[in-house]
Amino acid sequence: MRFERQVLLGAAFGVLCAGGAIACPNPAFTGATAYFTGGQLATPQTLASTATGGAQLSACGIPGTRGYAAPQPNFTLYLNQMQGYGLNFDVDSDCDTTLLIRAADGTWHFDDDGGEGLTPEMDLSAPQHLEGRVDVWIGTYSNTSCPATLALQTTPSAPQPLPPQPPQVAGCPNPAYGGQAVSYNANQLFTSQSLGVLAAGSTPLSSCPGIDGRGYVNAAPDYSFYLSGMDPYGLELDVDAACDATMLVRTADGMWHFDDDSDGNLDPRLTLQRPTVLNGRMDVWVGTYGGNSCNATLNMRAGPTELPPPPPPPPPPQAGCPNPSLNGQMLGYTASQLAGGQSLGVMAAGSTRVAGCGIPGGGYANAQPDVTLNLSQMQGSTLTLAVDASCDSTMLIHAADGSWHYNDDGNGNLDPRITLSEPGELNGQLDLWIGTYGGNSCNATLTLQTSGSGGGGIVPPPSAGLSGTWQWEATGGTVTINANGTVTDNMYPNTGTWSGPGSDGRYTIVWSHGYTDFITMSADGNALTIINNTGYAFGATRISSGTGGGGGGGLMGRINVLSASYGVNCGAPQGNVTGHIAAQCNGQTSCDYRVDHTVIGDPAVGCRKTYQVSYECGDGVTRTAEAPAEASGRSVALQCAGGSSGGNTAALEGTWNINANGHRGTITFQHMGGGTWTGTLTLGSSEPITDVVFNAASGRVLFERPNVPQYYTGVVTGGEISGSFESFGTTYTWTATR
Repeated sequence: MRFERQVLLGAAFGVLCAGGAIACPNPAFTGATAYFTGGQLATPQTLASTATGGAQLSACGIPGTRGYAAPQPNFTLYLNQMQGYGLNFDVDSDCDTTLLIRAADGTWHFDDDGGEGLTPEMDLSAPQHLEGRVDVWIGTYSNTSCPATLALQTTPSAPQPLPPQPPQVAGCPNPAYGGQAVSYNANQLFTSQSLGVLAAGSTPLSSCPGIDGRGYVNAAPDYSFYLSGMDPYGLELDVDAACDATMLVRTADGMWHFDDDSDGNLDPRLTLQRPTVLNGRMDVWVGTYGGNSCNATLNMRAGPTELPPPPPPPPPPQAGCPNPSLNGQMLGYTASQLAGGQSLGVMAAGSTRVAGCGIPGGGYANAQPDVTLNLSQMQGSTLTLAVDASCDSTMLIHAADGSWHYNDDGNGNLDPRITLSEPGELNGQLDLWIGTYGGNSCNATLTLQTSGSGGGGIVPPPSAGLSGTWQWEATGGTVTINANGTVTDNMYPNTGTWSGPGSDGRYTIVWSHGYTDFITMSADGNALTIINNTGYAFGATRISSGTGGGGGGGLMGRINVLSASYGVNCGAPQGNVTGHIAAQCNGQTSCDYRVDHTVIGDPAVGCRKTYQVSYECGDGVTRTAEAPAEASGRSVALQCAGGSSGGNTAALEGTWNINANGHRGTITFQHMGGGTWTGTLTLGSSEPITDVVFNAASGRVLFERPNVPQYYTGVVTGGEISGSFESFGTTYTWTATR
């Protein structure tokens, strides 16, 4: 007679049986490993083993058990996609056997004679029992042994109403709660896996000790992944969300990993590579930066970790007292641009005691400023600068008039806040140091915001000394500055207004395309030194005085960008990103331009966008360059003299011995005519390289290894190429020789 029964047991059990002589069943051990999905098990699967004795189960602290079993399970099963299925475990043997199961949620289940004769059989149907790692022991009633076979088969389970879900527990991230359990092995993750998730959170990470992160998360993870077979592989996780999402991961070694915007579009991405990080349980929280919520998708994929660890970190910041002759990250704003507030990430850090530097302040700061601001049209405005950091931070400012300002805790939570309102302090260059009170370091956010008239105060009338026509190095064309305060770019349909000089002696041009130029005139009035609000520096030479017109057209042999478009394939308009590449490349003979959506904006969120640019070299011939989707992070090469269409292609063409951060092989470049190149890379096996671009004038070469993927840049110098490449978000070095 067949009896189907199942006993649910307590979670606690003794590690040793009575007398401590023989070890009890222990889930720390691993049995013969097998991987199944619910669909695969719809066809019966059989696994051969041996039923053995060992410890007396009644002495192991597992209530309801009897007979004997070994410490190590016969099988360790990794099950996934089990929702909607029940699973039958059936043992076939020639002796009196027992069946002990530790389910995915850690509960114990036992059967003795529920199958045919003296063999056990058991059914599990709750998703929490089946989704993840399941350990199976086939024991014996009389402490003997015999051959045994375990048969596994799923059957569709009747839908069961889910119990009401309790509200999300408030508090800091806590892996003890556990998320939705999902199991993967490396083979399954070679194909990208995508899971729906709600990006949300109610607790600020900055209030959670031991976790370096920001934004908001919930206490319970969204997913608890059980990973196996990851030893030779790395894992990349990213989130595609409809809001500003964050990601927090606790790996199998107990370490925390956090990211905010590394995947672009305000989405996070993390790359994990060490086996100790990946094999086992990994908890994932998908939160948001602002504490709101939105629908999101979590994507996971595995790839080979064929690379050694990355090179050592860069040297620490220059030691010494804060020095305003050094520059930090260069940014330029007008009062109106700051009226809505601007925020940027910085590292609060310092190695020198400010109190010993003869300037007001305390705590620790570095010699180099973190940020150098070029501010204009600040008359009548008040500027507030505040820091939000995960440690006790400080702020030191060297204002435009040379005065020093310091604050420690004015923003609360041990964070600083400084307000400046005098025009002399604000119009010009401000250097900012974000330090710490104790000399440690942490991530921080600097916020800038103006209040008041927003630049509506009295602006000095334009000085006639700047008016005239100038040869503008940034564009290769001419710019006419009129005495009435208007400006015209004679190469492009751009106009602007200008003012000055200010109290710092500098002039300001605000352009219709969004750029702002800060200008210093030479003593003889015939040359200009210019830096724009992106930090790009260039010059200009006077052609004529007064309001005379200027010539148009580019200089022969120099780049003149006609149009640049990002995302036309996704419906974005033609020419939507012309300004930035024009400012960087115009007037040069060659230019390698890196596409960066964080600089030029994202016109079609969620769509993989191409980048196309058309330009000419003063000869009336239109040239083009393109980066395929997704273009952000790739480069395009513009060339007007000695480039790949007419330069020395032999400098690159042929076979090279390559050393890709310790991995050796060969790489071959073949010139197909015009600006077209192909290539092959051999690192153990041969594979194509794509998107090869070579600038013969500068020697710069770019290409992609699509199978990984990796993005390579380098410079050819004689018989050697040296450069760097990106893989899973990390930068490595490579060289090649003939």
